[in-house]
Amino acid sequence: MAKVIYSCINCSGKCTREWEAPEVWHWQRRSGPKVLCPKCGGACFPDPWREVALAECQRDARLDLRTLELGWSACPNVSRCFGLGHYARDCEEALPVRPKCLAGLYSDLESLDKRLCALERKAPARRVARCAV
Repeated sequence: MAKVIYSCINCSGKCTREWEAPEVWHWQRRSGPKVLCPKCGGACFPDPWREVALAECQRDARLDLRTLELGWSACPNVSRCFGLGHYARDCEEALPVRPKCLAGLYSDLESLDKRLCALERKAPARRVARCAV
């Protein structure tokens, strides 16, 4: 058994867990037990995994380390909620969808609506065939 240091995705707090850590960490695998931060209850990722993920992000500019870190959360909407400042302790609990969970969805819908309106203003007027009644 080895002691593995974990970092919280929310408050950057540290905690330690003992378990059989892999000899070689891979940035695409979520190896290890689910660990929640003792301070804020947020999801945590192992620091050795982060080092491997950081090296991969430096090699491939399309990858984003923060997005990879958020992947350790059990919440399917963690990226949206985190960006809106809604991520909290209850996000890691197996609870039904809460109103705050819909804020990200509504934000996305509003953004799409604005884009569609902008496209409609730019598009040339179309002739619409009228049906005889």
